[in-house]
Amino acid sequence: MMVQSHPAKGPRGALRSIFLAFLLLAFAAALSAQEQPVSSSGSPAWLLLAEGKRAFQERNFGTALALFRQSIAAGGETPEADMWIGRVFEEEGELKLAVDQYDRALALKQQFVVREDALTVRYALANIYYETGQYGKYEVALRGIVAEDKYFSNPDLGGMRDAMLRILTSGGFDHLMLLYRLTELRTLRAHSELGAFMYRTGRYRDATLNLAFSTITDFTTAIEELRRTNPDFEFTTIQDLLIRSLADPRLAAYFLSAQLYRDLYYLGASLYANGIVGRAREIWTLDIDYAPKDNPWRQRSVAQMRRPFIEPILDIGQ
Repeated sequence: MMVQSHPAKGPRGALRSIFLAFLLLAFAAALSAQEQPVSSSGSPAWLLLAEGKRAFQERNFGTALALFRQSIAAGGETPEADMWIGRVFEEEGELKLAVDQYDRALALKQQFVVREDALTVRYALANIYYETGQYGKYEVALRGIVAEDKYFSNPDLGGMRDAMLRILTSGGFDHLMLLYRLTELRTLRAHSELGAFMYRTGRYRDATLNLAFSTITDFTTAIEELRRTNPDFEFTTIQDLLIRSLADPRLAAYFLSAQLYRDLYYLGASLYANGIVGRAREIWTLDIDYAPKDNPWRQRSVAQMRRPFIEPILDIGQ
């Protein structure tokens, strides 16, 4: 005899439905946990990576390295894990191994969860190349970064760049800042470092252009921050901008971290090497008047004002 079933009704049926739904949710959670990559210790890859970062910040580099490798074993190779392993090797002075690991990270750069991590790796490589005297690779690395600044690299904007240099040399920084604003912070450090390197290797026009980009970006950042706190603020002169900015501890700290005073020193030096003596002295004066008294770039600007000279060209072995 076949007994036909009917939907449960009443309180007992409602409880049975709730219990069944709970079981289904628990079953789905169990399946999700089984699909999450785990290590032999049972920890998922993402947790091992997070624990490795914490160990790195605590300078427990051996523990951090082991955790990053366990993360790869649990979930497969990721650019984040490779990057952090590279950072461990760099901290331990194993620079060749660090370069190899950073290269592995960049080979997987499309998989970075945070896009800016790929840029962090590229700057790390450039730093290692410089510290190890691989100046050709250092320059190539920095040029690759500044190439992502369309205002600097786009051939169709060459006239704009020429105009910037012409205005800087003929009208001065105040006139330049009245006409131009630059906001590409991703390439700021590359412009700054490449500008100093170009000066030290005798390529003074290239140095001037890169350093103009970095200093304009720094001043643009300050203008935007001052307008954020005071919407009525209008740029008038570099001196006024520096006075107002240095009254804000955050902007004062930003100028130091962005190496503004180094950039001003080398920008003045590059203009002097190109025979633009008056503008060079104006820019060195900014360093002297507004950099912290013990700042080494202020001291070098003081020396240049007393007796200007072109620094010896760096031997890059090429």
